[in-house]
Amino acid sequence: MTGEFMGIAGLVVLEGSIPILRDELAKIRKANQITRSEIKWSNIQKTDKQARFDFIDYFWFLLDKGRVDFHIRFAPFDKYDHKDYKGRRFDTTSRMFYELLLHRAVKHYGKWDRLFIRPDNGDCTSVLPHLKAGLNADGVRKYGTNPQCVDSITCLDSEAEPILQLVDVLLGAFTALRNNRALIGAKREVADHALKTLQKAATTCLQCILVLGVFLFGM
Repeated sequence: MTGEFMGIAGLVVLEGSIPILRDELAKIRKANQITRSEIKWSNIQKTDKQARFDFIDYFWFLLDKGRVDFHIRFAPFDKYDHKDYKGRRFDTTSRMFYELLLHRAVKHYGKWDRLFIRPDNGDCTSVLPHLKAGLNADGVRKYGTNPQCVDSITCLDSEAEPILQLVDVLLGAFTALRNNRALIGAKREVADHALKTLQKAATTCLQCILVLGVFLFGM
């Protein structure tokens, strides 16, 4: 919440693919001899940066094979009227999450699929489970979706969910670059790797080109 742009993101995975993704992420942890509980953007160290490289490469592999969809949004955080939310900035972030869920997840999948939404647990997502009815109603009104397309919204602890850790690493790297942060050390190397692989993927992937446009040019 300290940068000019706030970033939020979500990964779309078919329910039956979740155990496979978890197993493959566990193999990355084992190969890198990760003993700490979470692989996150915030706790990158020189000794474990390779695990973040591998997470990023694995993400592009999944996207290339059509095994996941990825949605990311950047918003100029300081332009939100935080007074509307009693001055609590995490409420503004909750609003951003709602908009991402409605205009991406519900819009693009809500006509045919059941959505099991699993946000990372925290203050800014704690309100989302109470907004299921609103998402379903807004989906019908705006996009003609199934009235019950959002089956459930349950916050999970990222410490126990490796897929959320994957999203955390991607989001942290892309948001740091979007804000032109003066990174140093291992974080700089991970962010550079994320940018390099993004640019490479964009040459063959329309979705990546769209992400690249948002990411590099603020479209």
